[in-house]
Amino acid sequence: MHPPSGYAEIDDLGKVPLDSADGIDNYKRFLDSRVPRAFAVSATGRHWAWNVGTDASEVALRRCAERAGQACTLYAVDESVVYKP
Repeated sequence: MHPPSGYAEIDDLGKVPLDSADGIDNYKRFLDSRVPRAFAVSATGRHWAWNVGTDASEVALRRCAERAGQACTLYAVDESVVYKP
């Protein structure tokens, strides 16, 4: 459903489009979580959300959009980066 984009390896923190240490720390927590999981980012790189469970992608996108006040994009799903800059 969410094929890898080829943008980055899942553990390449330097490619994650976030502009805060807190965001990167949350991405590290995401990497340590179980699957199914999803991590979403805002276009500005200031907002993010992630979730684990059955509807991980939908919940992560919704929470990120609520924080950002705009639609967000999935960065990673399960073990793959799906983000396309």
